[in-house]
Amino acid sequence: MKKAFAFNLEYAYSNVHKRKDLYESKDLMASLGMGTGSAVLAPLIKTISAIVIFNLVYELLNSLVDGVRMNIMGWESFGYAWYVWIICQLLDDFSYYWFHRQNHNVRFLWAAHIVHHAKNIEYTDKNHGGFLNIFDKVYGTWKELDKDIDIEYGVTHPPESCNLFVI
Repeated sequence: MKKAFAFNLEYAYSNVHKRKDLYESKDLMASLGMGTGSAVLAPLIKTISAIVIFNLVYELLNSLVDGVRMNIMGWESFGYAWYVWIICQLLDDFSYYWFHRQNHNVRFLWAAHIVHHAKNIEYTDKNHGGFLNIFDKVYGTWKELDKDIDIEYGVTHPPESCNLFVI
């Protein structure tokens, strides 16, 4: 929503001030396409991944024995106990860490993830965690905010085309 507002504001400003050099409709269409791809691709991948992983883990850890779901310890399945939710939250953040990290390494995923990052070399490919920073610290991708560095947002090498497939 904020992006759409910014695009409309940019478009209106460039038309009112007769500054066609400030605005390119091809740029707008490319940005909207990338934003739409990001808005569709990320939730789709996350949803499919969550369903597949949940079903695999559930079947693996809660096998059916004589009509009763038994966990790997040989006890009846614990279902939705409170500690299961904590474990799931930690595992979700772990999977988000790796999903976000792969967004920086896999070109197709990066295309949908390319906006709202610091392009300073000190912050490149750092801080992938969701709500915890433990996985960044464990895997060496943690970067403390440095007050002496002015953060520059964007990409280090902007696309030289407005074609979505090239981007």
